[in-house]
Amino acid sequence: MDQIALIRLLYSLYTVDLALIIALIVRLYYEVRISKMRLSIDRLINFVKYEINGIRRSYVDALHFSILGGVSLSMLYTLLYPWIYRYVIAHYVMFAIAVPFIAGLLAAFAWRVQVFIRAINVHNFLGVSQDFRGKSLTLQGILMAIILLTTSTLVLTILPSLFYIDVKLAITIADYLLIVLFYARPEVNLFMDFDRGLPNIRMPFNIKDVINGKVDASQVKMGVEKLSEFEDYEIHSFSSCVEIGACEEACPAVAAGRPYRQGCSLGSLHC
Repeated sequence: MDQIALIRLLYSLYTVDLALIIALIVRLYYEVRISKMRLSIDRLINFVKYEINGIRRSYVDALHFSILGGVSLSMLYTLLYPWIYRYVIAHYVMFAIAVPFIAGLLAAFAWRVQVFIRAINVHNFLGVSQDFRGKSLTLQGILMAIILLTTSTLVLTILPSLFYIDVKLAITIADYLLIVLFYARPEVNLFMDFDRGLPNIRMPFNIKDVINGKVDASQVKMGVEKLSEFEDYEIHSFSSCVEIGACEEACPAVAAGRPYRQGCSLGSLHC
């Protein structure tokens, strides 16, 4: 390929990358708007602080921060590339910044592999349908692909040579496309409910009233029958917890090695 053809290819790939970043921003904004969440700078800042503090909260939160931070850094690198490519030292600086995220992403990938294997075992144990099994494993595979592609992008920041630019841009196109299609909604769920804590699941009855005969035990209702019985914020909180893998981390059934439900969500850990 001659120099002119290479430059045209690079411009084309870079344009697609920029378009996908814009598409992600639009998708995030759209998801926030349809969720009727007020979007403000203060809330965005608090969300970033919450994610950073996740490093101290738990291993799962730290891995989630690695994914979110790695993706954000990859996109920043893409946006700044027209200026970065002129200076070799800039690639090394960017790589140095990326190293902690690369380590976190590799740890996240290793953890997701364990999750994937465990999900297969749970599927076999519960005898779930092939449709459910296929959707679950497919979505988990997509998340692992996003982690690997983002890791590759950050690793390649250390290579300033023109020979590798087309490879970098092609990888980021695949990465950003998957993020736009599959990663926007989970992040919006988390953005909506990060400061609510875990849902406050209401007690359906007072045990003292049952013992004292004030309530007919045969009329006591345990749990919920329909998803609509939960408040909207509870559903979003459940979804956010599941999508970052925190449900399994806190699930006593999983800790005891006895999964007892069909699953929290497609593509997530089944606890």
